[in-house]
Amino acid sequence: MIIKNKNSKSSLNLGIELLRIIMCFWVILYHCFDTNNKKIKKIIKFKRFHVPTFMFISFYYFYNNLNTRNISKIKMRLIRHSIPYISIKYSIIWPTIIWIFNNIKYIIFQTNRFNRRLTLTELIYQLTFGIKIYGIIWFNNILLLFIIFFTLISLIFKKKFLLIFQIISILVYAFDYSKYRPKITKSYTWIFLGRVLGMFPISVTGLFLSSLNIISKLKIDKNRNKAILICFLNILFLFKYDIFIINRGYVYRSILFNIAAINFFIFFSLVPFEKIKNKFVITFIKIITKYTGGIYYIHMIVKKNLYKKIDLINNKTVYGCIIIYLISYFICFIGIIIFGKTIIRNLFC
Repeated sequence: MIIKNKNSKSSLNLGIELLRIIMCFWVILYHCFDTNNKKIKKIIKFKRFHVPTFMFISFYYFYNNLNTRNISKIKMRLIRHSIPYISIKYSIIWPTIIWIFNNIKYIIFQTNRFNRRLTLTELIYQLTFGIKIYGIIWFNNILLLFIIFFTLISLIFKKKFLLIFQIISILVYAFDYSKYRPKITKSYTWIFLGRVLGMFPISVTGLFLSSLNIISKLKIDKNRNKAILICFLNILFLFKYDIFIINRGYVYRSILFNIAAINFFIFFSLVPFEKIKNKFVITFIKIITKYTGGIYYIHMIVKKNLYKKIDLINNKTVYGCIIIYLISYFICFIGIIIFGKTIIRNLFC
């Protein structure tokens, strides 16, 4: 889900690198952690700011390529990782591997994590909507859909494309909060559509703020400290209070997630990590923030295969989540070593 930006707008931002690892671990907590502490559970399970933040980051760094209609780089976005992006073709490879492995396991041992053979229809559904066999890949499908849609509109309307996206976003929110919105069912089609509607305004906000070159403007001394303080207070406020309506039916449909993504991104972008001159510290940050895409892909596979063997994982503890993260990191590390500079390495980075 997660890409290393090489956009000309900015060099490596240690703040964004740290934000990625925080949000990546939050994903693992969301899927693999449980607690009786209602306050912590509310933050982890209901203040789902991790995925919207990734979506925002993705399109903030996509704007320059979109605005210049740099087709070659846009194609690269569709083919390979570019943190925090994930190539759609790997959202095909991982589910297909899982489908084949589980069916072989069931044929030989009469057991797998699904306790049955998986059908070809289920695989097609997975590849279409990103849910069914390996549900976390939905992010990739939506990311690909947006990249293609945004690119086509930008090619057709040139200078007006961003205005069109903003108008659509306003209509999405207006529709979402109106009495005319349909009752969302639990069908895979509706779930996918709901996530598209939830993520669309967030991606457009990323494009819009990037068009304003907002981070460079806020890095001016007189603005920087104020912006950091405001964003920090906003984040605390969003965690503590429930002031936005979250309609039932599908996740990420509230403007809450858009506002949270903005504040997380600006805060971590502006914290002056560039003042760190110690090479060891910089290298350490770069190392620990690697492979977030691969970790996102395989953390549920690690969980499914180890929860019966490791009590900390089975009991859904924080330490179990740390173990999942570290094992996933190690698998990605080995994968990169084995596959070197081949295209397969992108399954792990």
